[in-house]
Amino acid sequence: MISAMKEKVFGKSYRAIYKRIDGLFYKFVLINMMITTLIIAFKEPLDFLFIMWVLLSSALIQVVLYFYGVFSPQSRLLVDVVQGKDFLGQKNAILFRFDDGPDPKYTLTILDILKEHKIQAVFAVTGERAEKYPHIIERMGDENHIITNHSYSHSYLISLFSYKKLLREIQRTNDIIHKITGKWPEYYCPPMGHKNMALRKVLKHTGQKVLGWDIRTYDTKRSTHEIVNRVQKHMRSPAIILFHDGVFKWTKEDCQSTVESLKELIQIFKSKGYTIN
Repeated sequence: MISAMKEKVFGKSYRAIYKRIDGLFYKFVLINMMITTLIIAFKEPLDFLFIMWVLLSSALIQVVLYFYGVFSPQSRLLVDVVQGKDFLGQKNAILFRFDDGPDPKYTLTILDILKEHKIQAVFAVTGERAEKYPHIIERMGDENHIITNHSYSHSYLISLFSYKKLLREIQRTNDIIHKITGKWPEYYCPPMGHKNMALRKVLKHTGQKVLGWDIRTYDTKRSTHEIVNRVQKHMRSPAIILFHDGVFKWTKEDCQSTVESLKELIQIFKSKGYTIN
């Protein structure tokens, strides 16, 4: 059960930020150092060309790392991210996550499926849709699902938002969820997993943590067969598996493949002995 899950509480990461850089970036830095060493060996005394190389290459490294921190959902360079191993603890545990809802058709269908199998899940809801369909949010709370903040507008430009604008987005959605359920959302789930330099300060103000995922189904663009195959191919545990119960104009027209793949995957996971929380 979710109430029994272990949750890792992250401390400050500034001191350990470079320890979390993926091997790819270690290699990038190493290559840069090797080239610099060669220049030093063949450029004596140091001249303007060498100084410019050091400055430009260092700036490039910082730019690459920043964009990695912004656009990589699993990156912890800019802010700590809670993933399956942190949230679940249990080796064979699986947690379903549904983003972009609530939707008056598909979210209710998904809630029915989860209720039938006595499964609790994460719903990352937008403030705009929560305002429009409060009865669905209320049902999520009544059935003990984890309701998280997925921003108010789900803007594709959210990584460019200033501190004040991002804070308004998150606080507005927090207020909406609290008004409906009586509870403050503990987690913020950035749209597309995108973050920025302001997010750490915003979350310090709101007292929330970022919740990520481990397996992305890409269900907004795939058929039922493709979704099931992808999840099985990339399956590991513990894991948070990302689906979508909301429909946007830039995605497919419906979430029926999400609904059908969810039914199939529940049976597959149960047959393989996974605990679906």
